[in-house]
Amino acid sequence: MKSFLDLSFRYKIPVWGSLLIVSTVIAVSGALMVPAYEDLKQDMLNSSADLGQALAITLYPALLQDDVWRAFEIINAPIQGSTANNVLLPETIIVLDDMSQVLVSTDPRAVPMLANLGEINPEYALLAKHIEPRVGDKTKIIDLPNSQHLFVATPIVDEGNRLGTLVNVHSKNG
Repeated sequence: MKSFLDLSFRYKIPVWGSLLIVSTVIAVSGALMVPAYEDLKQDMLNSSADLGQALAITLYPALLQDDVWRAFEIINAPIQGSTANNVLLPETIIVLDDMSQVLVSTDPRAVPMLANLGEINPEYALLAKHIEPRVGDKTKIIDLPNSQHLFVATPIVDEGNRLGTLVNVHSKNG
C-alpha cells in the first residue's frame, strides 16, 4: 500500500482541498460558538433578573398578607405558562424570608416549605451563605464554583421594607 505522500496529485489535491475546507469550517464555527454561548448566557441572566424584579413587585402584597397559596400561584405562573424548551426561564423559583427559610417554591418536593435553605443540600448551603438577607436592594447573580446551577437573587422590597428574597435557579447543563 502506498503512503499518502506517494500518491499522484490527482488524489492529493482533492484530499488536501477537502481537509482545508473542513478545518476552516471547524475553526470558524469554534470562533463563533464562544461569543454565541456568552451572549445566550447573558440574555438568560438579564431575562431572569427582569423576571425576578417583576415577580418581587407582585409578591410583596401576597407575602405581606401571608397568602402562601397566592405566592405559589404568582411564582408558578411563568414556569407553567411557558413552552417546555424555553432556556431563558428558570428551572425552579424559590422565595426565602430574611432568615433563609423557604416560604414557597415551584418545586415543593425538592425544596419544601419552611425548610432552612442551608439544610436542603450542599449546593443550597453555599447559596445561603452568599445571600445577604438585610443588605442591598439590587438583583445579584450568584455563580458558585463546582455548582450545577446559576442563581439570580432578587430582594423583595417595597418602600425600603424588605420581606425576603426571590431566587431563580437555572441549570448550567441545559
